Amino acid sequence: MVHMHTHLLTLFTYFYASTMSSTQLTSSEIENLRQQIETINTEIIQLIANRVEVAEKIGEHKKAQNKDVYQPDREKEVLQSCHKQATEVGLDGEAIESIFAKIIQLSRQAQTDN
Repeated sequence: MVHMHTHLLTLFTYFYASTMSSTQLTSSEIENLRQQIETINTEIIQLIANRVEVAEKIGEHKKAQNKDVYQPDREKEVLQSCHKQATEVGLDGEAIESIFAKIIQLSRQAQTDN
């Protein structure tokens, strides 16, 4: 579980860092940017945790309705939406879709574990 989080953070950090300009920065400026990345990483982790909590609630509803946790049509819809949103803001849609596939996997696992 921790490995998946580390992998996601690495990917998010890469995408964020790749949007920065490649000008010469002082050590202080680099440290400031690294602190910003750490703050963003913390926010991303919290958002993922929030998403998992919501997914757990959905999982409880699915169980009460005797529905399967795995809903491939819904997952496909979510991944397509993420791909579209990513490309609209200039990110690699395939990469973002891959990241969200991992997040969905984490959410589905949380639904199954409950």
